[in-house]
Amino acid sequence: MKDTFVQRSAVIQILRFVSPNPWGSRAAEGFRKSDSLNRIIFALFDNASDGSLVETTAFSAGSHVLWSPVYVRPDGQIKHTKPIPGAGGWTEGWLASRSPPYKITGSATELETDITPLIIGEKSLADPIGMLYDNRFVLTLHPWEIPTEVLERFRASPTSGCRLLVTATKKYFLPRLTFRLSSGDMIEDIETGGSESGPNMSGSSGTFAGADWAHWKLARSFE
Repeated sequence: MKDTFVQRSAVIQILRFVSPNPWGSRAAEGFRKSDSLNRIIFALFDNASDGSLVETTAFSAGSHVLWSPVYVRPDGQIKHTKPIPGAGGWTEGWLASRSPPYKITGSATELETDITPLIIGEKSLADPIGMLYDNRFVLTLHPWEIPTEVLERFRASPTSGCRLLVTATKKYFLPRLTFRLSSGDMIEDIETGGSESGPNMSGSSGTFAGADWAHWKLARSFE
């Protein structure tokens, strides 16, 4: 791909799709700064010698998007480390993902949202609850489907100190549900005891591990 206009358009579209900034905003497109766009274009399209990447260090050039060198197979499998010599089918490339979030206070980050008040109100007993998370995902909660023993812990708040949070996985910062106990301990993915899988991935929508009463879907289109 040598057409500069096409390269620039492709990069802007990727930034817009991956960035946690509001969809279509100038911030999501890196304010279209020439220096930033040119750096990405060089890494993706020009930074190669004999088919091998010259620059192999992860970097960010705006929009809260991290570009990481990876190895990809035709079946979609991705590796962040170099495959074993002789293992065929791997192609060098770049993965665009959300950059690590800012830390607010203590261990909390901008991706931690307390949704306890949303599920203990009378209105929540009948109506599904929708919310936008990180400007990238739409979460839909059905409180009446939460197991009684779990819901009672939340309803006892703030006396008990138990809270239901939406947090993010450490890898790719996908949404996950976390139960914070009064002791401050965390139970990630509610009933499963924790895993790095976060939401059950199936296309662009699905449920959360251990919480079939919560659904998520990607709020963006790559079109």
